[in-house]
Amino acid sequence: MDLSIVIVSWNVCDYLDACLRSIQQYVRGLTYEIIVVDNASRDGSVEMVRQSHPEVHLVANSENVGYCRGNNQGIAIANGDFIVLLNPDTEVTEGAMERLVGFLREHPEVGIVGPMLKAPSDFTQPNGTRFPSFEGQLLEATGLRRWMENRYIGITYGRTDFSKTAQVDVVCGACLLARRDVFTALGGLDENLVMYFDEADFCRRARALGWKTWYVADVSIFHHWMRSVSQQPIASTIRLYKSQFIYFRKHHGLMPALALRLITLGTVGSRAARIWGVSMRDRLLRRGAAA
Repeated sequence: MDLSIVIVSWNVCDYLDACLRSIQQYVRGLTYEIIVVDNASRDGSVEMVRQSHPEVHLVANSENVGYCRGNNQGIAIANGDFIVLLNPDTEVTEGAMERLVGFLREHPEVGIVGPMLKAPSDFTQPNGTRFPSFEGQLLEATGLRRWMENRYIGITYGRTDFSKTAQVDVVCGACLLARRDVFTALGGLDENLVMYFDEADFCRRARALGWKTWYVADVSIFHHWMRSVSQQPIASTIRLYKSQFIYFRKHHGLMPALALRLITLGTVGSRAARIWGVSMRDRLLRRGAAA
C-alpha cells in the first residue's frame, strides 16, 4: 500500500465528513487507507464515520487521549509505505497526496514534506518554519513581535516568500507526510507533548538522524484552522505552554525552559489582570448609570 492517512478527530463531525469526502474524491493515483482515531467525540462523529464512511478504519477511544497519542495509535496500525498525519479540519485537493508522495520518491534524502496551506478564502497560511527559538518565543509571549515583526518573521520563518519550494526545519502538523521508516525510527510522536510543538520535536529528531524536511509549494490543501482547539481555549492555552516547557527542556535545557515559563506566566497573568480590571470598571460604570 502506498499511503496511510491518519486523522485524529475530536468534536468536528461536519469538518471530518468533508475531509473524508475530499480524500475519496481527489486521491486517485495511490493505493491508500484511511484511519480515523476519534478521541471520545460527543457530536456524533463516530456514528457518522460508521454510517457514511464504512471503508474507514475507525478507532473509537472511550476518552480523549490527546493528539500525539491518538496519532501514535493510528501509526501503529498503518500499512502504507508513507504515512500522512492529516487534521480533520482540512480538505485535500486533486493530486495533492500523489505529488507529496512523488516528491519523497524523487528525493531519497528527504524524510518529511508538507504542502501549502490555504484557508477556504484562498488566504495562504505560512508553512515551513525554523525550529522554535528562545528569542522567537520571547517576542511572541511578550507581544513585542508587534513592534519587531520583521525580526520575528526572520527568526520564525527565515523567509517571506511561500510560493517557492524550500528546505525547512519544520512543517505544520495539519498535513505532515513522512516515510514509514521515519516514523519507525523515531517511535512516532512524543506523547509527553500531548499537542503543540509535536511537529517541531518530530522534525528535529528526524534531522538528527539525517532526514531532511521540505515545504512543497506547488501542492496545496485547504485548512480551516484550529477547529478542535477553539472549543477549549483555556485548556488549549495551558497545553500550549506545557508543551513549550517540555520542548525547550528537551532540546535547549532546563534554564531556558524555566525562563520561558516565568516570562509566559508573568505575561499571561498581566493580561488576565488587565482584562479583569477592564471588566470590573465596566461593571461599576453600568451600575453607576443604572443608579
